[in-house]
Amino acid sequence: MEYKTDTRSIIAEYYERTFDTLVRQTTLRAGDQQTAEDIVQEAFTRLLTTCDTVMPQTLPAFINRIITNIIFDKWRKAGHAETYCKAMTVNDFDFNQTYRAIEAANILTIVKKEIERLDCESAKICTMSMLQEMKVAEIANELDIKYKKVENKLYGARKAIRGRLKGVI
Repeated sequence: MEYKTDTRSIIAEYYERTFDTLVRQTTLRAGDQQTAEDIVQEAFTRLLTTCDTVMPQTLPAFINRIITNIIFDKWRKAGHAETYCKAMTVNDFDFNQTYRAIEAANILTIVKKEIERLDCESAKICTMSMLQEMKVAEIANELDIKYKKVENKLYGARKAIRGRLKGVI
């Protein structure tokens, strides 16, 4: 019983230390801060029910896996994970392939949200490059702007997105 008390105190200390960071990361994936706070709290509640298997070294990975599973559950229940549904109907079901597809859809959703936060021109250039897979020359021709300006806007947009997603992806 002593081990359980010690594990609970480790979980409590980890909760206090990382709650804000986990909420910020989860907000990018879940959509809004209130939902993210609920998900993180639910994850720690679930963690407390399985605290016999938790070690300090595995705690960060364990809590992140629980958060990811809760988000997938919410997506599945809400019908937002189109990729999940398609993968579930395939005859040769492969959990790892399905997981990778859901994770890719999750990352794509996060990147799209970050693109929306950019200024109008950068967002358009980023969308054309990253999502429509157009080359810089094609973007410059279509938007009738200089090649170098497209390069610079794309560089700045990617840098901004990477900065905001640091520690999330």
